[in-house]
Amino acid sequence: MSNKKEFGPNTPIRPFFPGEALVQGSLVFLIVAFTFVVATAHPWPIGEKANPLVTPNPIKPQWYFLAIYQLLKVLGPPYLPFSVPEWIGAVAIPTAFLIVLILLPFYDQNPYKAMRRRPIATTLGILVIIGFIAMTWWGAVSKT
Repeated sequence: MSNKKEFGPNTPIRPFFPGEALVQGSLVFLIVAFTFVVATAHPWPIGEKANPLVTPNPIKPQWYFLAIYQLLKVLGPPYLPFSVPEWIGAVAIPTAFLIVLILLPFYDQNPYKAMRRRPIATTLGILVIIGFIAMTWWGAVSKT
């Protein structure tokens, strides 16, 4: 006799409600309660009061915009011998990148899901992630 569960027409099915809904709901409750306890025990410091008459120097965007911010700085002197219009770095390149990401599942029809069987897609994905992290880090440590 095997320890594997056999699935077939006679296998009892556990309904979503109340069984699975109760499990998922309790997990959501535990995560929210844990977050509340941690946020209450260790509140984030607010910092000094904002002064609208004093501009912080240098002005930097939030961390999730640092890669695009750095791309805007790279698309011109001293990194390129010519200047590229700002709308290309701020709008055209990120939009083209998102369009490629949206259309990629329609282009890549490889039936294999394992990363070992898809070396080109895996390599490109890793390079994009490394590039985005590098641009974000570069934007964070740059002086301007």
